[in-house]
Amino acid sequence: MRDRAIRIGTEDARVELTYLGGGEWRVTADWASALRADFTTALDDPEVGDFTARVLAGLRAPHARVFDGRLTEGRNNPLHLTIERHGPSRLVLLAVLTPNGDDGTCLLRMESGPVDAAELEAAFAGLHRSVTGG
Repeated sequence: MRDRAIRIGTEDARVELTYLGGGEWRVTADWASALRADFTTALDDPEVGDFTARVLAGLRAPHARVFDGRLTEGRNNPLHLTIERHGPSRLVLLAVLTPNGDDGTCLLRMESGPVDAAELEAAFAGLHRSVTGG
């Protein structure tokens, strides 16, 4: 099995999505090792594949707001990600993690970046290939 994981952001502020097996994924946000949100969620390959495809489409488009969307639509959504341009080859990220689904009370909102656009695209492309086989 290919590596099914992605780590985005910077060393001080990052979000990770890691496949654990059996349809379980771990969503982690870490801010300078001082604040951490870490939980598991059930996702299938088509959901993760759709999410990565939407992010990749945004990364390849010339818009200022590259991506603004949720990992899954509808049910217990654990992650909302916004990616915006910060100069010609850099991006900033805003991640909102909600371990209890669409919960406006129990959440972690974290900004990260700027990060290299080509590196972020390569990371999402790698995860996309690992869940779609393509």
